[in-house]
Amino acid sequence: MRLPEDVVVSLRRVADGLDHRGLPPELAVLVPLGAALRLYDLGAESLWIDEVFTTTMATERTLRELLFVVPTFEPHPPLYNVFVWVWVRVAGESAVALRAPSVIFGVAAIPLVYALGRDLFDRWTATAATLLFTVSPLQIWYAQEARMYALLVAATLVSFLAYRRLPDATDRRSTAVYVVAALVLGYTHVYGLFVLLAQGTDAVRRRWRGGRSLSWRRIVALYGGLLLGLSPWTGLLVARTLVPEWFPPDAAAWLRAPTGLELADALRLLSVGATRDTRPYDALAAPSDVFVFVVGLCLFAVAAFYTLGAFGERGWSVRLLTVWLLATVGVPLVISATVRPIFQLRYLTVASPAVLLLAARGSRAVSIIPVRYVLVGLLLLGTLAPLPSYYAEPTRDQWDVAAADVSDRVDGDDVVVVVPGWTWNGPSDAFAYYFDRSDVAVEPLYSFSPRGSFADAVVGHDDVVLVVSYTNERAAVVDRVANATGTAPTERREYVSVVVVAFERDTTTSARDSEAATQTPPSTHAADHERHRSHVRPATPTRIGQNELTG
Repeated sequence: MRLPEDVVVSLRRVADGLDHRGLPPELAVLVPLGAALRLYDLGAESLWIDEVFTTTMATERTLRELLFVVPTFEPHPPLYNVFVWVWVRVAGESAVALRAPSVIFGVAAIPLVYALGRDLFDRWTATAATLLFTVSPLQIWYAQEARMYALLVAATLVSFLAYRRLPDATDRRSTAVYVVAALVLGYTHVYGLFVLLAQGTDAVRRRWRGGRSLSWRRIVALYGGLLLGLSPWTGLLVARTLVPEWFPPDAAAWLRAPTGLELADALRLLSVGATRDTRPYDALAAPSDVFVFVVGLCLFAVAAFYTLGAFGERGWSVRLLTVWLLATVGVPLVISATVRPIFQLRYLTVASPAVLLLAARGSRAVSIIPVRYVLVGLLLLGTLAPLPSYYAEPTRDQWDVAAADVSDRVDGDDVVVVVPGWTWNGPSDAFAYYFDRSDVAVEPLYSFSPRGSFADAVVGHDDVVLVVSYTNERAAVVDRVANATGTAPTERREYVSVVVVAFERDTTTSARDSEAATQTPPSTHAADHERHRSHVRPATPTRIGQNELTG
């Protein structure tokens, strides 16, 4: 069906008017769409353990501790924790308030992707990449999470836009913007340093080959100054590497050397923003790998046309994006394989815009316009496929629902045993954040705690409720509690990342346990807790009180 000519003319006038006012019509659609996708049901789901950690750091630590104490056991730089410390004193501690900054950064990144695409390539590439970025489940996920990843992506885009203008700068504005963005990157996340590595490498390479770039003097002054400005954090990273006992590998147990399966997941994640096999994205319905193949085809087209020299001066843009990918994906892989594990799929959010820009450019390289639209349509379909399950099903840890379930089950004579799978009290803190029963004993243990610790935890109590999370040894933990209570589990309920198991004991069993406890020497329970308190990542004080339930 053909639109009437007067309608077509009117639409063109509206588009031209928007473009003339500095707002491209594409962004007039994509920015509100992106904002709606990132704001929808923002507070509907519980805070998960990393978000609770952010909250406890901001509410139970002083500013001095965030700057000088927390970085000694926290693997991430202090900037985001400091920012949230200020933010909660203005906006409050609700789930919506905590996640709002990520929404702001996530929405701001949309026009930044467009601006970078226009700067590096053309309007088609910018529009296609921005469209994919706007609806990417990966970007939506972290724009709805109270963590630093949305800020990391936005600062990365600002830094590349400023870096692109450094050779043309006739005043100090571009340099100042770049320096600020670079410092934000370095003090927000370790992978921000890899972004700076990409830009510094590109500057040196272009200067070495005599291309249009910064002078050697400006390169040395700029990156030497950044190295000095980031030295408090980078110095700590070097010390951790040279003296491993300062920060042992189990202090960041979620970091590991990647396997072949995870590398395939990384490609899926960067392509369509979801993957089947790795948390937290296994909660999403991953699309068929045919969409990943389309991304690979577009990237192959970019490589082929670049080899043939078809991009001309724009070949520099392809090289810049390639270095971006190598520095933020390849370098962490090499470090993980040779020095110590630092690889995590969610950290690759910083590389996502580069992949989408290259994929969009690959589609643009196809001269047959219908085929070009088909490629972008397939990429869009693959990106949209996981979103219905993201919005329709619970995808984050259901600590709020689990805590409410436990609260309804227990009375003052019962005990709740919370068991994570490693020596970080994140799950215990997350449960305490939502559990508002100060009259009920809560015992944090670990999947590897001695059997005597489990026996000590339940002695003198009537019923026992086990809350177990983030461990592959759930059956073994249930058996330990069953042996400690002398009874089999009576009910089991599973939530996202949390399992609640009830053990109903008769009064004679609990009384016999109490009598035995007075006649036997203390076990390793107290020593076990003391050992965990002295761990490199100590637990924050338990939060008791009424908190907003976000579910």
